[in-house]
Amino acid sequence: MEEYAPEFSGQVRHYLEVIHENALQMGELIDDLLIFSRLSRQPLQKQAIAPADLVAQALHDLNQETDPRIEVLVRALPPAKATRRC
Repeated sequence: MEEYAPEFSGQVRHYLEVIHENALQMGELIDDLLIFSRLSRQPLQKQAIAPADLVAQALHDLNQETDPRIEVLVRALPPAKATRRC
């Protein structure tokens, strides 16, 4: 793409960019599946977590992708035990 991009039409460049982005995402998914497969071979090491903190972090990560008109209310969540992602 770097060498021949000037020769491609805008639509072709767009398709190549979409393919490139999806290939990167597929690589991340494969890495996550490999991590997940390793988890099943190891004993779980559960520890106390605060689900509200996880929700707050997820909402923060999605902040730029969400409609500012949407309001998410998170009520008190009970503590839980979980294994950290590797």
